[in-house]
Amino acid sequence: MEGEGPVSEMLLNDFLREYVGGNSAVDEDDNVPMGMFALRPDEYVTDTELRESIVRLPACQTYALREDLRRLLEKGVVTLRDWRKAASWFRIFSSAASEKLRAALEVAKAEAAGREENERAKRKEESYRRPIPEGFYDSVFNAKLSHVVGYPEGAGEEAAVRMEVKEGQAPKRTWKLTCYRNHVLRSDELDQFRPPRPTLMVLTSEKGWPHSLREGTVTTDCYVTAEAERVWQIVKDNMYYMFYGGDGGLPEVQPYFVLGTYGVGRWANAGSYLLYRLLHYDNHPIRYVVYCFGRELVYVFDKEEKTVEKYEGTEDDEEAMKKFYWYSGERGFFIYDVAEEGGPPSSFYCYRHGVVVLASPNGNNFREWVGGADYHHRVMSCPSENEVKAMCAWMTRGRPAQEQVDYWETVKQRMRFVGPIPRYILTEAEFNEHTAAVESALQAIDASVAKDYFARADEEVWSPENPFHKIVKIEREFRARCYDVIRIAPACDYIEQKLLDRLCEVLTLREAVTLLSGASHLP
Repeated sequence: MEGEGPVSEMLLNDFLREYVGGNSAVDEDDNVPMGMFALRPDEYVTDTELRESIVRLPACQTYALREDLRRLLEKGVVTLRDWRKAASWFRIFSSAASEKLRAALEVAKAEAAGREENERAKRKEESYRRPIPEGFYDSVFNAKLSHVVGYPEGAGEEAAVRMEVKEGQAPKRTWKLTCYRNHVLRSDELDQFRPPRPTLMVLTSEKGWPHSLREGTVTTDCYVTAEAERVWQIVKDNMYYMFYGGDGGLPEVQPYFVLGTYGVGRWANAGSYLLYRLLHYDNHPIRYVVYCFGRELVYVFDKEEKTVEKYEGTEDDEEAMKKFYWYSGERGFFIYDVAEEGGPPSSFYCYRHGVVVLASPNGNNFREWVGGADYHHRVMSCPSENEVKAMCAWMTRGRPAQEQVDYWETVKQRMRFVGPIPRYILTEAEFNEHTAAVESALQAIDASVAKDYFARADEEVWSPENPFHKIVKIEREFRARCYDVIRIAPACDYIEQKLLDRLCEVLTLREAVTLLSGASHLP
């Protein structure tokens, strides 16, 4: 009610005499308090012209605003976070209330963006000051391999998969991958994940990984799914073409783009696993493995000296790129992790070195990298429910059995609301933050921008202005011409239903269904 004057109790006829004048009046049965009239004006004044003239009056808007406030309080909606959750089902009658809430959300959004930017700058500055721990190269190179095996049990509604952790043990058999016209595919046979094949592999580096070093966290585990193994097999199988030109010269190598759900490098662990594999790869002469975070932070792993160097800041990174592209007689392999932000350095070339770019297909980074070129891309699907369950089993290994069960049930419940995306479900804080972000993203959809939230079949990237990544997941489909197709889908059934509900609020049902049905594939 900020900015509004005091409101006195008044019946409709009294209001008409004071603010409308003339002989305007309603029957005694319709002579209700102004708060009731403000909620349902068409029930008490049948004359359209008179009703609209009343509703437009600022004094009437004040009553409507007060009634909306009263109803919000009755429903326990007292903060903007409460409103984000209630906005999908709570009807606001007052245009003034709608404007005030919209303005408050915009202010909160701007403040949150400012805080996020400040935090990002702070983390970046801290990462520059953070030294590389002694023995970091050896820690990554000698990462301990473990795995989790899933044992199917029961049948029908009682069917479940029991996870068993094999700490410090490499799997006896790995996943089945097949080749079709130089295209690596995961086998879809039922025994793909049956013992002794693992549901999940885990690499543990005691001193962390480039991501944890950058963020100052104590993350030591890299979760390896069958999708991550597939990406590595594709890179390995094409290594010859990356390093040897058909005419005996040095080729200009096309980079491989690994596209996945927002955060594919960090949370899908694709980057860490590729780094580990490349450090062990010796079939072709790769001396350097270079891990790049956008334009501003680079870690150079020297396989001969078994050392790691850090280059920080845009100018330092540019010098590092020039050094390895032009001045070094050695071959290298570059992993560009731009899944969250950042484009290529200005000195980016694909000459003499292997390149893999980890990205989500959003306009902020993907278009800047591709620049209209017809680069090959590979798609990395989200983890399955069983793969997430295996992660939970690993995280709670050694704890009491009931605690393990409770943690999995909690994570499973979170997946119902935000999907099988590890970065959003493994901790309560991340889940709560993302739930609020999903509600905010859904409420931001209106008729004028609805189509921008959905990549159509003839579009290449998501609209960079919209937080689409917050409500979707990436899945891979295969087509006969031997390339991956991105399938963009709502992150879970709950979000899909909420999305359809929201679209039906701002569009006709036909428009909403058409929009959804046309938004499933991205070539």
